[in-house]
Amino acid sequence: MTVIPQSRVEAEHFYEDLFEKRIYLRHGISLHPGDCVFDVGGNIGTFALFAHWHAPGTRVYTFEPAPPLFQRLRANLALNGAPARAFNFGIGEAERTMRFTFYPNSSGMSSFYADPAEERDVLRLMMQREQEKGTEGMDALMTFGEELLDERFRAEEMECRLRPLSAVIREEGVERIDLLKVDVQKAELDVLRGIDDEHWPRIRQVVMEVHDLDGRLDEVTRLLEGRGFRVAVEQDEAVEGSILYNLFAVSRAFPERGAAADGDAPGPWRLLLLSASSAEAVDAAATRLAGHLARHPELPLADVAFTLRVDDPALLHRRAVLVRQGEDTDALLRSRDPGRTADGEAGAAPSVAFLFPGVGEQYPGMARGLYGAQPVFRAEVDRCAALLRPHLGMDLREALFAGGREAPPRPSPGGLDLRAMLGGAPASPEAQRLSRTDVAQPVAFVVGYALARLWESWGVRPDALIGHSLGEYTAACVAGVMALEDALELVALRALAIQALPGGAMLAVSLSPEAVQPFRGEDVALAAVNAPELCVLSGTGEAITRAQEALAQAGHTSRRLATTHAFHSPLMAPAAERVARLAARMRLAPPRIPLLSNLSGTWLTDAEATDPGYWARHLVGTVHFGRGAAALLAHPGRVLVEMGAGGSLGAFVRQQAAASGSPVPPGVASLPHQAEDVPDAAFVLASVGRLWTVGVRPGPAAFGDAGTERRVPLPSALPEATESAGPEAVDGADEGSEVERVLAGVWHELLEVRPSRHDDFFLLGGHSLLAAKLIARVRDRFGVDMRLRTLFQTRTVAGMATWIEEAAAAG
Repeated sequence: MTVIPQSRVEAEHFYEDLFEKRIYLRHGISLHPGDCVFDVGGNIGTFALFAHWHAPGTRVYTFEPAPPLFQRLRANLALNGAPARAFNFGIGEAERTMRFTFYPNSSGMSSFYADPAEERDVLRLMMQREQEKGTEGMDALMTFGEELLDERFRAEEMECRLRPLSAVIREEGVERIDLLKVDVQKAELDVLRGIDDEHWPRIRQVVMEVHDLDGRLDEVTRLLEGRGFRVAVEQDEAVEGSILYNLFAVSRAFPERGAAADGDAPGPWRLLLLSASSAEAVDAAATRLAGHLARHPELPLADVAFTLRVDDPALLHRRAVLVRQGEDTDALLRSRDPGRTADGEAGAAPSVAFLFPGVGEQYPGMARGLYGAQPVFRAEVDRCAALLRPHLGMDLREALFAGGREAPPRPSPGGLDLRAMLGGAPASPEAQRLSRTDVAQPVAFVVGYALARLWESWGVRPDALIGHSLGEYTAACVAGVMALEDALELVALRALAIQALPGGAMLAVSLSPEAVQPFRGEDVALAAVNAPELCVLSGTGEAITRAQEALAQAGHTSRRLATTHAFHSPLMAPAAERVARLAARMRLAPPRIPLLSNLSGTWLTDAEATDPGYWARHLVGTVHFGRGAAALLAHPGRVLVEMGAGGSLGAFVRQQAAASGSPVPPGVASLPHQAEDVPDAAFVLASVGRLWTVGVRPGPAAFGDAGTERRVPLPSALPEATESAGPEAVDGADEGSEVERVLAGVWHELLEVRPSRHDDFFLLGGHSLLAAKLIARVRDRFGVDMRLRTLFQTRTVAGMATWIEEAAAAG
């Protein structure tokens, strides 16, 4: 870097503190590409340069009141190509001008509250520390110590402007501040007092130098802790014994964003993309690339992935392999691990459908890694949380990101515990809070909406939308039926109105609507028909218990849903009335993107979308998701992208396809199921890869490029292979063990499709109830007890058969 200093010695000191010692990135403070930074006390711009060097793409707002320093600040930003918003005023408690003492030879100690005696003491102490360390030349220098201090604190007086931080936040339209850095020489409390109550929830981290005069350190600590921050304090050894302290504060309302939380250690996730005119040629290309990378371990994976993508011939047969630097990429390319490899055929341009789940899939820590790694997703969540706060009286992020992703419960010793494994009471206080209707519904909306905006920013745009229950509200907002502010207010009111109602219960049943009718009774509503033989019942707790007992006596599988109320039943009528009144005051517009209706199971008409009564009826009526899925499948070439975790809606659509004889559409979820031990960053990038294999063309932003990648030499395309190396169907094929053939038969019985060795259970339409049946049949056929986590980890016929063989051998 090239910098114009105010004092060369001082600039070198700044560099050592920031670039070498990283004094601000301690005690959990982190800085990521795309973050928003407020640099209060910008000086010559060293911290702004560090932010752009450490996290490219950072948005920096920097403030320096002294004109001589501000001139150097702007020049240094321009010299080093670091875009930032630079302001020639200081940050204080109110709008005003004050006398500023500027020390040209010790600019970092310039202040609105100058005290030359105290500042001389600090610098004298620093010089003594250097002398004690034996720094060369310090003994000689100290003989001239007082003369040096006189020169360092030669002062110039000037009038400088101050403005409160909240005024800047409003004028600049700042939605969040990921890092507020404050170094203002005894004016730190003025900076904090200039932040209005409404803006504190937007601040994720604070780092500041505090002068502990008259108990100021305790006062600043109490202020930040009262605003919901975790606070740590340290004193640099160079000023030990002085009044100078460094303070680090992280808001409890935001998730931690270390490398481990993002799943990025030892290196960022990358996709290796291969395409060829046949499956055999893809296999050959993967083998050749594996050998090349084994011979050239020095090649950065980022450059390899970039080269494969930009040079891709875009042929029919495709493979995407998820890798990261530091792993055995050679082995991953050869193994076809189903958790890391996706194969597909890219036919005609696919038609993308976004699927929006309702409540039920949320869990503590959901989307935490995505929030940390993806600026677009983070910005949308922050925006929604700020808009919801007045309605909910809380910061939604506190509930969503509290705790961490929980491990799935273990089966009971006596066998499979469906309640514990597939929908029983939440296990932790964080999960219990997240299951409350007044929290769960806004969370489902916000996560779904933010995911949709993230996919759109990656160039994946929907041709059709469908939601499930509350998910239709999210879909309607994305379709333009409701403005975001109105939709959030409606969702919040809906959730609070339901929370105030008496409790209820819901029951998922593996039967058709006609078959379940005899077990319902007058006080049990048909809440949802999700697939040809998958219904949900709703009613009071007592009524649902009676229905569940009757179903069990008849030998039918059912499971109690982890819900607090009887959604989509007449018990929702009081809440529906409130929804209708609020919707009547909203501006409702026809959908800009075709949207399927839960009530009719067909495309939502303009009249329905703009009718406030529709959104009230939606709350009490049956969700006909299965009919909607059939309408979705009527258009050939659909590709499903689910705006949530686990992929249950995609499974419903694939069940509908299997029952009707339609082609089973490919699809992906955006987040892992709670039981899947996969980092968010890896999961969503694998989903990007799966979409690419079936012809969707995400933009460069979807692949995690940093903008520094370059082309590297890689093997050229191979001639066509002459013998098939692709997977064969297990049923009736010579390939595969006896366990694989029997297991494939079990899959066929449950899924009504003939799987190949490498087909994914969940991508073929598997869901939690079918998973329970599969686990029970594996126990009956093979005598081994499989956990739900094992099913998520194995997923394919081949992988599951290997686990069964190993488990049986181990007894």
